[in-house]
Amino acid sequence: MLRSHDKCVVYIKSDDGEKVVDEIKTFQDAHWVSSPKALWRIYEFNLTEMQPAIINLQLHLPGKQAVCYWKKQNLQSIVESDFVHQTMLTEYFKMCPIDIEARTYLY
Repeated sequence: MLRSHDKCVVYIKSDDGEKVVDEIKTFQDAHWVSSPKALWRIYEFNLTEMQPAIINLQLHLPGKQAVCYWKKQNLQSIVESDFVHQTMLTEYFKMCPIDIEARTYLY
């Protein structure tokens, strides 16, 4: 059984020992709404949008960021590209000394 803050997933084993998962039925059977979430829905507060927008920045050591690429791309050209070395975190740190408003945001 997996649990998170707003749902739990129950795995059922079949007669031959395999896990059987009917995701729709499991969601309908096991979904529950916590008290705070219920109140937010009753008072019609927006549950999905935050102002200002909150963005998670990938935390990484210099030069150790995750890089996504297609199977047929040339890895050497990707590694040498300037674009690969620009992450949201590094650009955030570059922007803080330049822009006064950027300094007001936390990472």
